[in-house]
Amino acid sequence: MDENEEFILKIDCLLEIIKYVIADCEAERSYCELLKYNDLINFVLAHEFFLELLKTHHKHLYADLEMPLVCRITKILIDRRVNKSSNGNEYFWKSLLQSINQKSPFYVRLSFDDVSIYARITSILDKHLSYDYTEKKNVNISSEMLIDICQWNQNLRSLSFEDTEIQGSPSDFAPHCGNLEELRIKLNPENGVAQYASFAKLPHFKSFIITGVESGSQLLFFNDLKKWPKSLTPLTLTIEYIMTEKRTSITFATLKSLKSLKTKSIDFFKYGKHCVLFKAEYDLCKISEENFSIEESLANNIFDRNVFIKFDRNKGELQLKIDQNSYIGQMGSLSKLPNLSCLIINNACERNPSTLAQFLRSMVPNGSFALKYCIITKGSVNQLVCLELAKINSIRLLACEFSELDLVKFLKPLTNLQYLVIDAQKSTNFNTSDVVSSMLNACQVHATLNCHDFKIILNKIKKTMVILMYTECKADILTLLALLKDVNTLEISGWPTGSLNPLFDVIATSNLSAIEELNIRYLHDKSFEDVSKVSEMQNIKKLSCSFTNFAGIESLADLNNLEDLTISGEGNLAPLFKKLADRNRVQRIHLLKKIVPEEVKTLSQIRSMKKLHCRFTELEDLQSLSELANSSVEDLIVNLSSPSNSLQKLFAAFSSSTTTRLQCLEIFYKTDDTASCKTLDTTEMSEISKIKGLKKLSAGFINAECTQMLVRLPNLEHLVIKHVWQYEISPLEHLLWDSVHKSPSTLRKLDLKFWIGFNECNSVSQLETLESLSCKLNEEPGIEILANIKKLKELIIYKAEGSLSKLFRAFALKSESTLQELHTPIICSDEIREISHIESLLKLNIYNKRGINFWLNPPNGHNSLNIDSNILLPIFQSCQKLDCVTFDFESGVAMASNFVSEVNTILKSIRNSSLQKPLKLALLGKSTSSKFHLEDIDEAFLTVSYSTSDLYNAVGLSYDSSESYSNDSDIANPDEYELNNFNLFSG
Repeated sequence: MDENEEFILKIDCLLEIIKYVIADCEAERSYCELLKYNDLINFVLAHEFFLELLKTHHKHLYADLEMPLVCRITKILIDRRVNKSSNGNEYFWKSLLQSINQKSPFYVRLSFDDVSIYARITSILDKHLSYDYTEKKNVNISSEMLIDICQWNQNLRSLSFEDTEIQGSPSDFAPHCGNLEELRIKLNPENGVAQYASFAKLPHFKSFIITGVESGSQLLFFNDLKKWPKSLTPLTLTIEYIMTEKRTSITFATLKSLKSLKTKSIDFFKYGKHCVLFKAEYDLCKISEENFSIEESLANNIFDRNVFIKFDRNKGELQLKIDQNSYIGQMGSLSKLPNLSCLIINNACERNPSTLAQFLRSMVPNGSFALKYCIITKGSVNQLVCLELAKINSIRLLACEFSELDLVKFLKPLTNLQYLVIDAQKSTNFNTSDVVSSMLNACQVHATLNCHDFKIILNKIKKTMVILMYTECKADILTLLALLKDVNTLEISGWPTGSLNPLFDVIATSNLSAIEELNIRYLHDKSFEDVSKVSEMQNIKKLSCSFTNFAGIESLADLNNLEDLTISGEGNLAPLFKKLADRNRVQRIHLLKKIVPEEVKTLSQIRSMKKLHCRFTELEDLQSLSELANSSVEDLIVNLSSPSNSLQKLFAAFSSSTTTRLQCLEIFYKTDDTASCKTLDTTEMSEISKIKGLKKLSAGFINAECTQMLVRLPNLEHLVIKHVWQYEISPLEHLLWDSVHKSPSTLRKLDLKFWIGFNECNSVSQLETLESLSCKLNEEPGIEILANIKKLKELIIYKAEGSLSKLFRAFALKSESTLQELHTPIICSDEIREISHIESLLKLNIYNKRGINFWLNPPNGHNSLNIDSNILLPIFQSCQKLDCVTFDFESGVAMASNFVSEVNTILKSIRNSSLQKPLKLALLGKSTSSKFHLEDIDEAFLTVSYSTSDLYNAVGLSYDSSESYSNDSDIANPDEYELNNFNLFSG
């Protein structure tokens, strides 16, 4: 003891005490630091010196306890002010809060009710790190108390007053809440909402949440809000109601400022039973700008607790989820929701189908109901519902399940219907002819009909129809298709029962049929005899087919307009080829079966044949190969069954022929394994180099010696190098260098199916005649040298590592850019900005495949983020020569619902429709076409297309790719497949 008989502890003793306190705390089994280290926190907050010892000698533990310390200090300070307790350490505690906040910033949420105070402390650096506490209060809260709390608590972000009275005016403490972002109150009808107007002046105020807006007081409530001052930041007003009864009458304002409407299920302990929260969100900044009567905007609805609602004004979309116990017959006022254009109903209410009909009936009379988009899923609709739907003349997209297929006939009044998706698989009683006729006449763009026997997909814009016939489906029920005068492409697949000749016979004898392209390649287990009437369809120009038996197939030669023929199956086609040679009309033949020498000989006699894609069983028969070399074939694609097959004798036959017309040669072996790819060796390449008329060559090469022989082809214009096997032995830039120094240079199109970097790009940039380049780009500095290619018109980038912003900037800065066509993946918005400056573009295809994320800025180590579709709009503003644009995004794009309308507005302001064709815009991929555009556009300036799978995704259905095989091919390289798929839609 000292002279004053006071006991003084040395630092060592205090450290031992702290050590024992820590050990005692760590013996606790609590996972919460605030509870586990409760004694330690109380100890170090007793004196500043104790805290310094902990901070100095237990640094890691102190760092872990910073947020619990903040939480405890906040509790003590609030308790001191509210419950009037006293303590002399207040200055120390407040200083500690400021110190922690400077190093590890945090924010505070406070909530007051009638008996307690709730606080939550959350780290700004780690949102998952938070602590909370509840403190009983003994007195009412006054504005003076709140002023004091707000003054020392500058981190206060959220403040809530529910079921508690504040003594004084909120305007007294509002100026002291400088960082407040959210305020939640229960409205006192006597005082109104005007007393909270001063919060709108706070610099960070974002959200004002109100409960207790009583029925009948809404008019006064919203009129008071119109008098609020202009907010400094975007401010959201949220009005909440708790629905405790099965049905509740709720009045809300359907102002243009209404942002969203939603309900969600909650277990609210206060009411002792299951409840539903009803929430309406408004843009408070725009309420004062409303130019029509608040009273006229009020809508009263009887809401059912079993109906879940979600409305989004920006999307114009209202979603309703109903079950067997739901009633929506008195919710018609929802039709007054602002910008409502899309209605999606998850209908599981088949027990009481009339409620859906009553709902639709009650919506129509309420003001202007311009519904354009209606989807009803999870349950079938009956005649009553169908009749009500038919009254909504504005509908442009309708997707639903019908209880009976013949209900389609009631849709005739929908004169604006563009897209129709009907599922009637449960239907068993219908007249197919009438139904199909009604469906085809009902929509203007696209129709899908799925029933028990078949599925039909009709695209009126492309004039195509796909039919999938299910097991036991008979052809005679589809004979009405003979009357389709606006369909020129027909694809039939599936497992039909019996012959399809009744269908093809009617089509062949109909004067209305305009079918020029027929694909029956994916009909299962059909012989030619089952479809023999196809040979009488004289309009056919392109035919794809597959048969189990070729007997009688020679009659296909009777098709007077046949130009393109694809055949697969087993059997001998020599009789067909002989007859085709006599008729001498077919120009392109694709054989998916191996052909024997006899077939090669007869095939070679077809003098009209310009293109042949085939497989050989015998590559040693010199006579048949010689006859093929002397035929009229100009374009030959050889599909190998094994990479070890030698093509030396085939090439020798062509190189030794003095009459060969061969100009294009492609060697193809379908495999995903690069190590198994067919590569041309020196003997094969030596023969190819002697075919002087060759203009296009597509192949893989065994080594550099093979590629060096390319310079011997004096007329080579298009070169596709799939791979060079011994690439590491001879760097590719040396191979390209040979082409650069070839004299004269004829190469105009170069397609490299592998990755290239700066060295290869440098060599390519010196090809003065090059007009088209396709490649995969490594992330290497200097690849923007590609912009130096003098005559480059087309650039196709299959894949790229990293951002291509510098490359696109180089093209944009080029004074006289010749680049007209660009196909490229993108990963960041900066790339899009640079592309928008390439004013010479005529055709643009940008895509983001396989779930690659986007960056808002160039890659710099930050997390990837979504981009807004508005960043795409400058492309249309700046690139005024564009004819065709394709966007194909699997993810990462937040596509605005009015994107197409914005594009249409831009084009009308900058283009002359008498001098330019309408721009073709293709929106593909799940992310791009999450919502179909259904607004009116001027087709003199813009046309828009989607893929069938995107339509299915838009209406919430799964798309089975087996329904359409039109894109199927022998192309093995996925890059080639993607490019062909793009061209299909954007060309």
